[in-house]
Amino acid sequence: VASLRTAGLDLNLQYQLDLGRELGQLQWRLTGNYLDHLSYTPAAGAPLVSDRDNIYAPRYSANFDLTWAKGDLVVRYGIDWRDKTRRVTEAQLRADPDYVDARYIWYREAWEHDVHLSKRVGQDFEFYGGVTNLWDHKPDIGAQSYPISAVGRSFYTGLKAKFF
Repeated sequence: VASLRTAGLDLNLQYQLDLGRELGQLQWRLTGNYLDHLSYTPAAGAPLVSDRDNIYAPRYSANFDLTWAKGDLVVRYGIDWRDKTRRVTEAQLRADPDYVDARYIWYREAWEHDVHLSKRVGQDFEFYGGVTNLWDHKPDIGAQSYPISAVGRSFYTGLKAKFF
């Protein structure tokens, strides 16, 4: 790559509310991204190539987390969202306008919802578990793992322990 240019905006908002001794704490966090441009020159003297809106470079993306904590118990609900991205590049469409049906030019936007719970036991142990991709969203038609993992809904559990 002879040159790489990017510009955009990243936003991070966070707020924590103390609900009192009986109810614990509530925290929310929102992270948002706007990609104005992402372009590169593949070799010296070559034309500039834009990557914005292509796979893994959505124009907009956001992450929202809502966490409730009371004592040793923590519950978190998270949402990840990414804007639609191109399945077919602009160059491919310019070269052949009938390359693909218009319904398949774009990958759909991605939504992933997660739930996580953890419980600390003493000072040395923490049990945790959760669900990733709560609503079991699948990859877009014709894609193996985009815009969301092909694994689908998954469950996990574990134990953290301090020994030293």
